Amino acid sequence: NHLQLRLIKPFPAKQLQPFMDAAKKVVIVEHNATGQLTNLFKINMHKKSKISSCLKYDGNPFTKSYVKNAIKEVL
Repeated sequence: NHLQLRLIKPFPAKQLQPFMDAAKKVVIVEHNATGQLTNLFKINMHKKSKISSCLKYDGNPFTKSYVKNAIKEVL
C-alpha cells in the first residue's frame, strides 16, 4: 500500500495509527540524508520497530527499481 502525507504539522498520529496497526512494515521514502520524516514517525507513533527508511540524496529522482530494492532489503 501507499500513503502520502499532505501535512506534517500538527503530526497526524491519530489518523495514521490505523494504517500503522495494519502494516507489517512501514518504509518511509525520503529525498534527504537525515530521514527527517522517519524521525517524526518514530517520535510520534507507536510500534517504532515497524518503521524503516529509504533515503536518496544524490540529486537524482527515485526510480522504481531503487525503491523496490530498498523495500526488499527491509522485508
